[in-house]
Amino acid sequence: MVRGFYSAASALLAGLFRQELLSHNIANINLAGYKSLNTSMDEFEPKLLSRMPGVSMPGTVGVEVGQTSLGVAPIGTETYFAEGSLRDTKQPFDLAINGDGFFRISTPNGERFTRDGRFTRDENGNLATVDGYLLLGVDGQPVVVPQGETAIDADGVIRVDNQAGDQIALAAFANPVTDLQRDGANTFAALGEATASTAAIRQGMLEMSNVDASRTMAQMISVARAYEAAQRAVQLQDEMTGKAVNEIGRL
Repeated sequence: MVRGFYSAASALLAGLFRQELLSHNIANINLAGYKSLNTSMDEFEPKLLSRMPGVSMPGTVGVEVGQTSLGVAPIGTETYFAEGSLRDTKQPFDLAINGDGFFRISTPNGERFTRDGRFTRDENGNLATVDGYLLLGVDGQPVVVPQGETAIDADGVIRVDNQAGDQIALAAFANPVTDLQRDGANTFAALGEATASTAAIRQGMLEMSNVDASRTMAQMISVARAYEAAQRAVQLQDEMTGKAVNEIGRL
């Protein structure tokens, strides 16, 4: 019976973790460049079940009858890096990446990477994110955009009044899942080596989040039903334990 409690309780905790993750994705569904979080489950180490042949005696060897598991547990989170759809905003400093790549930005904690292309020009002429982090160019310095009519080429070259200026740097990673670590809602720190990306920049557009709303809502309903089933299992285990103590113990 104790094993039943463990299995049901682990299902409750796993369901709660998955529901929180799905809720986080839904909360960020309108965040430009947001990459959804996923998780998977793994069972606890199986336990060997055995029975004693006849009366248990010192030195008697048990007979293996099979294995049992004490339930499942989340094995962490993983970012889903598929591209989101592009939305036309016609804003000159809204930028989207068409292909594999990330904007390089400077933060107080060092260089970070993002797909969020909502940039503005600050009082010093630097392009900055909505959080005030500076966009970096191919020379590793902040991108400066003088006043004037601005056009940004697919390769990141900025032209102001038809005069070429700074070039935006894009970074690529061999495997973003293992080479990047999320350190904010929309920023990542590098764990692996960054290389130059050949992806195209689309001016006047934004990449939307890659959260599939209908699929995520269906998953939330499924997880909620599984959670309710686990609750009923806990209640059933409690009732069975109560009978074992109060009724069987009297026989």
